[in-house]
Amino acid sequence: MNGNSGMPRGDFIVSVILVVFSGWVIHMSLSMRRFGELGLAASPGLSPLVFAILLLVCGLILLRRSVAQRGYRMAWSGQKTAVFLRAVETRHFIVVLATIFIYYLFLGVVHFVMISAVYVFFTIWYFKGVVWWKNLLISTLSATIIWYSFDQVFLIPLP
Repeated sequence: MNGNSGMPRGDFIVSVILVVFSGWVIHMSLSMRRFGELGLAASPGLSPLVFAILLLVCGLILLRRSVAQRGYRMAWSGQKTAVFLRAVETRHFIVVLATIFIYYLFLGVVHFVMISAVYVFFTIWYFKGVVWWKNLLISTLSATIIWYSFDQVFLIPLP
């Protein structure tokens, strides 16, 4: 591969979002409470910290590549903006982002299994993944298994 994605502007935008988001997750992970003399090793922020560092590295690689391809040059027009806003991908992104936000708002208010099952069910339904009864089975079982594994087996309480 030559490292050229053919989308330097899109890569630039995504890389900036990845770098900012991973930086925020790193900050939040480091500010989480630590337990005992193990410090960070016994913190619930260890896993998000590791994943955020990996995401930051990927974002920086993508940023470097997009800058080398002059992806920072943005040429916006009213017509391009209208096409972007009407695109199916944009609608999918907005719906998924809104779903994640609603999930976040109800997490801790509604039981984890219920809100997670509804979230997974809606996401599969929206993208027309499987028939409704398979969707119900997948969403309910996955949410229940995740909750049981964390709450009952690993003794990590979920919101």
